[in-house]
Amino acid sequence: MAILMIAAMPSAYENLQKPLEEQFQQEVHLCLSGEAALEWLEAEPEKAAKIELVLLAPDLQGLSPAETIQRLKALERFSLTPILLLTPPEFEDAATLLNVGAQDLLPYPPQAVDFQARIQTALALNKSHQRIQSLEMELEAVRIQLQSFADIDPLTHLSKRLTFEQNLNREWRRALREQQYLSLLLIDMDLFKQLNQEFGTAVADRCLRAVGDILRHYPLRPGDLSARFTGQQFVVLLPNTHYEGARAVAETLRSSIEGLQLEHEGVPIPLTASLGGITLYPQDDNLDPTLLLAAADKAMKEAKTLGRNIVSLVDLSQV
Repeated sequence: MAILMIAAMPSAYENLQKPLEEQFQQEVHLCLSGEAALEWLEAEPEKAAKIELVLLAPDLQGLSPAETIQRLKALERFSLTPILLLTPPEFEDAATLLNVGAQDLLPYPPQAVDFQARIQTALALNKSHQRIQSLEMELEAVRIQLQSFADIDPLTHLSKRLTFEQNLNREWRRALREQQYLSLLLIDMDLFKQLNQEFGTAVADRCLRAVGDILRHYPLRPGDLSARFTGQQFVVLLPNTHYEGARAVAETLRSSIEGLQLEHEGVPIPLTASLGGITLYPQDDNLDPTLLLAAADKAMKEAKTLGRNIVSLVDLSQV
């Protein structure tokens, strides 16, 4: 690790370098001005990453000590790095520099005991800050992971219904605002209650996972969303997708589900799905997204009535 010393007259502070390197095993980097320090930090990012403490003398040319502190603190890497002021006895601006971000004063010439104690305290403080930052990053990673668990259905690994509804509301507003097509597919597994009764819950869950795999691996575009809607139903939201595009997606999904060759103890598992869908071109502020769900549900029931394992898609974009 290392210490950055910023001083216009390094010879006046050269007697600090050896004890810093010997007592604290810290490499000392010397810059003659605030500008030089900032340029060095930018030019040497690997070395800059090792800086644990900044020692700042008040005898700077160019950038003032206060400006130097502010510029250092503006750097994310140095926002919490302690800055100690090497202050001569007659120095009168300590309060100003402490107010802009300096950590402490280090009277110069320093007393040996006081010098060691203040340096040790500053280095310990920096390590504490680094540990806190590390813990905060770990906590954020855990939070993101927990949030993903909350948003994902554990059986199918698709988005949950709440996530779908949030996306539907957002995409509805976007389609209304930008005058774009909006399509929705509702997938309902055929005769799934009978399948559950005949083969059992474990096999039924296996079938749902297989359908979830099809939906997860289908090459949807950014902005499209597939989700588990209810126990045996799935939804696919297709923003900015016209009728022909939605029908192509629906037929591909229907065919893929029908093509699943699942067995249980050597017995083939019959698995098909009926798909209902709708394409809209929202133009009325008085309408809401529930229109899509209701229309898709109606179309899906029509597909069931017509014999199952088919696609029934309604085009309201031209109405």
